[in-house]
Amino acid sequence: GKVYPVDAGGGKALADAKEGKRNGAGVSDWGGAGDAEAKQPPPASISDIFRLYTQLHQGTTVARFFKEQSLGERGIEVRRLIIFGLIHGFIRRVRRYPVLIKSKRTKAGSSIDKMLNGNYSFDEICVHLRIGYQAVLQRVRAHTECIVLLR
Repeated sequence: GKVYPVDAGGGKALADAKEGKRNGAGVSDWGGAGDAEAKQPPPASISDIFRLYTQLHQGTTVARFFKEQSLGERGIEVRRLIIFGLIHGFIRRVRRYPVLIKSKRTKAGSSIDKMLNGNYSFDEICVHLRIGYQAVLQRVRAHTECIVLLR
């Protein structure tokens, strides 16, 4: 069988997939043009898709996985592959939870320090404090007694 993973808003995309059409959104979100005239590779088989899921390992970024597996050349849209795997439970997202064991609180960064208790992921801290990932990472690295739990 063939697999056509579609995103959550995929009413039209689902109908197109059933008719064997590809959308004009492009080969992937990581690069490649969506030229309708370009020759598209055949859809991946279900065994190819599952083989790809087995190649995803903790610590591998999606960008690196995309490049290593040549997904663009194979006509596989990485965003759809990941969403399909998440929705159906084939893969899961690993989140980072920083925990500050000992603290020498200072005025600068104390709002971040209060959130380094394992209850907030890096993403939640960034959104709540309206700061970037690198700012949180620098603060975590500044503490010698801070660990990061992956869950």
